[in-house]
Formats: sequence, structure tokens, C-alpha cells
Amino acid sequence: MVFDSRLNSGLNLVKLFFLLLLMLHLRKIELLIFFFGSFSLPGFSQWFNQVSGTADNLYAVRFASKDTGVAVGGSLNQSTFLKTTNGGITWQSHQLNFSKWMYALEYLGNGVFVAGGYNGVMYKSTDYGNTWSPRPSGSTQWIYDLNFPNADTGYAVGLNGLMLRSTNGGDHWNMLAYQAPVTLLDVHFLTASLGVAVGIDGRIFKTTNAGNLWIELNNEDNRTLTSVCMLNKDTIIACGFEGLILRSSDAGQSWNVVVSGTPNHLQDLVYTANGVLFAVGNGSILRSTDAGISWSSMNYPVTTYLNAVDVVDIGTAYAVGMAGTIIKNDLTLFTPSWNEPESMIYPNPSTSDVSILFPEDAQIEELRIINNMGMILEKYKTSTISKFQLSVQAYEPGVYLIQFVGKKHMWVQRLVIVH
Repeated sequence: MVFDSRLNSGLNLVKLFFLLLLMLHLRKIELLIFFFGSFSLPGFSQWFNQVSGTADNLYAVRFASKDTGVAVGGSLNQSTFLKTTNGGITWQSHQLNFSKWMYALEYLGNGVFVAGGYNGVMYKSTDYGNTWSPRPSGSTQWIYDLNFPNADTGYAVGLNGLMLRSTNGGDHWNMLAYQAPVTLLDVHFLTASLGVAVGIDGRIFKTTNAGNLWIELNNEDNRTLTSVCMLNKDTIIACGFEGLILRSSDAGQSWNVVVSGTPNHLQDLVYTANGVLFAVGNGSILRSTDAGISWSSMNYPVTTYLNAVDVVDIGTAYAVGMAGTIIKNDLTLFTPSWNEPESMIYPNPSTSDVSILFPEDAQIEELRIINNMGMILEKYKTSTISKFQLSVQAYEPGVYLIQFVGKKHMWVQRLVIVH
């Protein structure tokens, strides 16, 4: 009987051993699920490199839809026009050997693109970028930017203070009576009559009468400005060299330098339909969800200089740059909280548990916890509740975003965690 007891004990040890192996195996699976689940990225945090098929520098990009877009650039020997109809999976190249660099591109709607560049050259396409035909600009100055506030009215700026206007969709251009005293690199019109242009030495110019008269705005920072964006008639954002970001909340009467977090040159700004700002440049992609008051850096898979960015359908972003660089991001954009009803998050800052009260009639279907790199850490279904209890003990100290996803709205609020 002693032998049988030992045998039973041995069998029990064997069972225990295999049970422990099974538990370890399940634990590994659990850890893997946790790892990949926790680090699944929302679209905007992950940029993917695309194969452009060209080594030419690309200076501008515009999309007509999520899948159909055009990028332009060139070299000393040719102009380069790229087109995609499948969201950038493939790009078809159309090169014009009798022209050179193309720096500016704008989409007017209904398949119409207008491009400009070296020596005042202008091209127009009416078939989504399949074919291009020249348009007279009336100037031999290099065109650095185009902006069309509507399908008919467009403006162009460039070398040596060039200022042009078109009133027929870019078919013909006229030189404005006022020509700026410095080279202009970007222009943006909020309406057909209200616009701002920026250029070298930090110079800023504004018009309220469709470019017939321009006034220079006071700016004490003389770093070159490369891009400008009017969010509304009062709020204006500009970016430039050495990571400079300027913000005005009084229609350009005064400017504040905003901390960008980068010393690198910034080249282009875009303001999305959901109220998010993106800035790109030399080794940098920045994002702001509070109208340019604060900025965070985004990771991307290349180190080349980025020249332009475009966001289409509120859900997809494309950026282009030197040596044929094209990167894409399928975004989950945020509607900023200043446009939405306030949810009560308390205590905030928090050390342990947080209570979240939803606004009345907000119909919140999902709650997402997002870190400062844009990673979605957790998702919670909330369609049947009006209050949610969140434990933050496992989170590292820092600033997090609580994203509210409703039937009609989506917005974020900040949560600060301290331990």
C-alpha cells in the first residue's frame, strides 16, 4: 500500500506539473492579448511609408477623396505629377520635361486641380489629374503656394513678393496692384475676401477686400514663416523655421509664440474638418487638438524632410517630402472639447479611481482611454450607462485623453494621472 500511495503522489505531482505548464501557457496568451490589445494604435498615431516610384522631391499634395489624390514636385530637368486612385497603394507618374519644379497644388472640387511652380508655370487638370494643360500666369516669378477659397476665386504667392488672383478657376491670372516687399511662401483665405500671407523674415500680410489692399501685421519674431492657416476670423496659426509656431486670437493684431517641442523647421499646416491641426517639416509631425494652443509630436517611419500634408474625409492624412517620400495615416480624429458639452471627470488629477459623468442626451456609445502618443489603451461600451468608474492605478503618471464616441458627436477631454 505504501507503493500505491507513492504512485498516487507521483501522479498528482505530474498532474500539478502539467497544470502549471497549462497555466503558464494561458498566462502567455493572456499577456500577448494584453500586449497587442493595449498597444493597438489609433489611425492617427501610425504613419505608413508608401512607394511613390520617383526619387524627385515632392512639394505639395491634395486629395479629391480618400482614395484619389495628386502630388507634385520635380527636379532641375522635369516636373513630376503623381496620381493615385487606390489610397496610395500605387502611384502613376506623369512627367513634363519642358518644365521644372512644381511647388504648389490646390483641389477646387469636381475633379479640378491647379498646380504652380518654377518661373510662374501654371497647369490645370479637369479630370482628377489624368491630363494637365498649361495656364498663363502672367509672371515669371516662382509660385510657392496656391489657395482657392471657392471654385472660382484663387490666389497665388511666390518669389519677390508675387501676388496673383484668378476669378475663373485658375484659367487666367492677374497680378494684384499690391506686391509684397519680400518673398511669400504661403497664403490662406478664409473667404474670398479675407486672407493672410506669410514669408521670409517673419513678415505677415492681411487683406479684407479680396487682395485689393494688404496691410502688414506686426510680428516681432523675424524667423521665416512657411505656412499659415486661418481657423476663423480671429484665430490664425503660422509656422516656420526652427520649430516656430505663432498664434493670434485677435485677427492678427498680436501674436504669441507657442511651444512646438521641436527645433526643426516646419513647412506646412493643415486644419481638419474636425478641428485638428497638423504641422510637418524636417523630421517632425506635430498635432494640436486645441486650436493650436498646445502641440504633441507624432512618430513616423522616415527621416526625410516633409514639405506638405493634406487630410481628407476627416479620416485619412497624407504627407509628402524630399526624395519621393509619401507617407499615409488612417486617422481617428478628435472633435475638440471646446465645441462639445463638458463631461464631469473627477477627481482630476487623479491617483486611483476616476468617476466620469456623461452629459445629458449625449448618447455616448464608447469610451476610449488614449495616451499622449495616440495609443488607444482601453475601450469601454457605455451605451446603457450615464456614469463610468475608471481605475487608473495601472497607468503611468502623465496626461491622457478620454475620448467620448457618441451617435452624433466625438470629442476628448484631458485626464491627468499622478501617483
